Amino acid sequence: MLHISAKKTFLTATIDPRLHHLFELYRDHNGMPLHPGDDPIPLRFMSIEEADNLNNNVRNLKWINDEQYLFWTDDKSNYAGVYLAQPLTGCVFFVDHEEADYSPRFRSIYSFITALADIADRNSDNHATKQLQWWDLKTDFPKRQPEPEYDKEEHHIAKQYIQQFHLTHDHAARTRFAYFAMNLLPFDVREPLVMFADYERDFYVQERALEIFGLRKDNAAVPQIEPIIRKSRTYSRIAGLIALGNIATPDAINALIRVSQDVEDLHPNSTTYIAGALQKAGIETKRERGIHSYRLNPNDAWVTIGQKR
Repeated sequence: MLHISAKKTFLTATIDPRLHHLFELYRDHNGMPLHPGDDPIPLRFMSIEEADNLNNNVRNLKWINDEQYLFWTDDKSNYAGVYLAQPLTGCVFFVDHEEADYSPRFRSIYSFITALADIADRNSDNHATKQLQWWDLKTDFPKRQPEPEYDKEEHHIAKQYIQQFHLTHDHAARTRFAYFAMNLLPFDVREPLVMFADYERDFYVQERALEIFGLRKDNAAVPQIEPIIRKSRTYSRIAGLIALGNIATPDAINALIRVSQDVEDLHPNSTTYIAGALQKAGIETKRERGIHSYRLNPNDAWVTIGQKR
């Protein structure tokens, strides 16, 4: 069995330039000590010894494979790691103890460290109202804009994962390949997202596609999202509502209003999510005695969510 240690990563880093920043971090620092209380850096870089011990343990639990290695932690059972092998060498991923998702989030260690430094600066600001956490990091993936210098290569990798998605019969592997593909897709490539959003056999895949539609503010996705909200009884319904709120175009707002009028056909908690989505889209809302209402203009009468107009 192959055992990858942080010491072995040193040797790899001298060969593969995509891992060189990791080599430099260990050469200059060899980790960060545990700080009690709030630390402006939301993820702590572990020493070689701590990283080796952790990775040996989590491999025994089959959390990660030999292509992955964890180097950062928030000391609350959440981690960030690096891919050590092709096709994702040098990409950074997260291990969230509440969600099994190992898809690439940063295309390089340098990009990840830069995002960490930005959050540390913001957390150190005396005027900061709250401490930002690792999930507040501005990631490279999913993409928020066209990136011509990276799109061709990353699209090629995404297509490989889509092919594996279609070929495998293993449910967990299929979910993983879908996540990887969607994160790597160029901003202006939407056909695979349309396919994944219609994939009702796995609501996690469907949910991720809807999230990315919202992140992209993809107005063309609104006609696809609305029927998913109406017929889904899973997290896809919530993801669809949130996506419409993030898209925030007149089409998206009108879709939210139509859904709000049929709320009795949806999950009982839908009114809360509809109100949140409308508010995200810039529509004024209020909640009185547990009842959510909205109005499109300051002089309009309040409309109760679930009330036919």
